[in-house]
Amino acid sequence: MCDTPSRFKNSFNYYGGGSIAFWETEYASALAGFVNAFAEKYADNPKIKGVHLGIADGEYDDDIISVSNYGGLDTEGNYVDSCPENLYTGEDGWGEFWVKEDELNHAMTQGLNTANFTSSVTDLINIYIGAFGASKPKLAMTNIGEFAYNDLEVNEPPATDEVIQSFNDTQTNEIVPFVQAQDIGNRDGLIENWMSYNDPVYGMTFSTGPDNTCYLSMKEEFAEGLGNRYWGTENEEYGVGAGYEWLIEPFGAHEGQPYRFLMSSMRALQMRRNHMSVHTPGMDTFPQTDYNTADFLHYLAGTIGRDKTNTPDAFVMLGERYIRPKYVTGFTDPDEQVSREAIEKCTVNQTDEEGKTSEFYVQIREFGRWLTEVGGKGTKAKLMALESDKEPWSIPAYLPKVDGIGKYEYTARESNEFTFDINDTVISERCPEESECEVVVKLVFEDKIATTLSIQTEVGTIASVETSGDGTVKTANFTLSGYFQNGFNGADFGVNTGLESNALPIMMARVNFLAE
Repeated sequence: MCDTPSRFKNSFNYYGGGSIAFWETEYASALAGFVNAFAEKYADNPKIKGVHLGIADGEYDDDIISVSNYGGLDTEGNYVDSCPENLYTGEDGWGEFWVKEDELNHAMTQGLNTANFTSSVTDLINIYIGAFGASKPKLAMTNIGEFAYNDLEVNEPPATDEVIQSFNDTQTNEIVPFVQAQDIGNRDGLIENWMSYNDPVYGMTFSTGPDNTCYLSMKEEFAEGLGNRYWGTENEEYGVGAGYEWLIEPFGAHEGQPYRFLMSSMRALQMRRNHMSVHTPGMDTFPQTDYNTADFLHYLAGTIGRDKTNTPDAFVMLGERYIRPKYVTGFTDPDEQVSREAIEKCTVNQTDEEGKTSEFYVQIREFGRWLTEVGGKGTKAKLMALESDKEPWSIPAYLPKVDGIGKYEYTARESNEFTFDINDTVISERCPEESECEVVVKLVFEDKIATTLSIQTEVGTIASVETSGDGTVKTANFTLSGYFQNGFNGADFGVNTGLESNALPIMMARVNFLAE
């Protein structure tokens, strides 16, 4: 609680709403002294993995709060001061790089505009870069997606929708490219809003799939450019029992948390996040009968931050998931034309009760890391119900619904045949040159029908397992040896049941490069 010393009020422009004017030269001058001292002590410390840069509008709600209100209680119930002087306090502090509409109004009345927004932010970043020197990849800009958010129902000048957009355009077109060119990383939170990070600033791209669906992928050239930068996220909104009741309101029943944690974590891996902060009290309270959290955390720790030279696996999550069109942003550059055209082809429109057509959702058939389902007759399968009155993963109320079930997505694709391709560079890096590569293919499927599930490569059927049709979810493991040079119908391997009537729902495929 010993947050912002009261003497800062005399040093900086501390204005209505309780904020610091970060765009003023006085702030940069004072910050430089602090940052240089901080960097001298911590920049080269191997225990410091990342330093998060938050340049924002403070949101300190109160003028001066007596420290006695934030001290501890003694044995007789009296407050004991724990801070050396009075302080300013509020909910957000200076840590996030974003403002709400009313905060932007305050800032603009004090002189903030799009011109000094760019110059001041880049000046502040340069202070950190100069102080950290060779350790600058530890620096991580927070919230690079947008700067200003419109949370009010009525727009009041000066922060109209057009002005808010102008600040966001300035961030996207000027600040973000500057940040990315400086070997600086990124830290965003709430990866559990896992289908909202779909902007080219995160390296996302779309390509057209069958049946008006899209493949959601990470640009490999973008991922290569991340190098050793801190590229992190937080998986934070979890917990069961007393003290965690508030989670039910935005995200739904606690029983849905294990699924949300699994999918958001895999999405973070797909985005090549190399650091993740996990809300461990929530992990401890997950019902172990629903999800083996410890085993998954072990997998997550062993795969996060890996690259093509040392990754233990490649994976793809199948099914059909939905993105509201407003989160598919940033695809306006001519270089993004292919993605933009793909998005248009997989955006489904809905007709309302009055017969008007409006944007509905973008259909995503898969997301993964270095493994892609490139062929087959797969249709969406295995409906996952999401609570109708909740908003998990930023999914809005107008997404598809089933009476009595509510909103939904699909967690598998059903077919009697699938074709998968492994990233060629991963194969060349993980497999000995000019020798056969041994991998373990792991298929997570619903045992829906009694049949023979086989794996094929260019040399024919390699291995098979017999299914029983007992309706349970299982993992089949197949050990393959081969060269994996796109010799199987332009891909690397296939999955087949032999008969078109014997379709199985495949939920996830993995290629494990480590036999153990």
